[in-house]
Amino acid sequence: MIEVSMQARQMDNLKKYCSILGVQAGDSAEIVKEAFRLRIREVHPDREGGDSEATKLLIEAYRELKNG
Repeated sequence: MIEVSMQARQMDNLKKYCSILGVQAGDSAEIVKEAFRLRIREVHPDREGGDSEATKLLIEAYRELKNG
């Protein structure tokens, strides 16, 4: 039962990370990388109107998804 619960949590995290980057589960590392680069430019704290919390979420999502 615990194993099923952990798998469900992992799937929820996968969906969340895909949503953050705007990619589909199973997309290639190249697609994930390009999506990350595009999104990070929009929210980077060094840019006017940047958002450090959004940047942290993007980095977390990218780290989890980049290795497929």
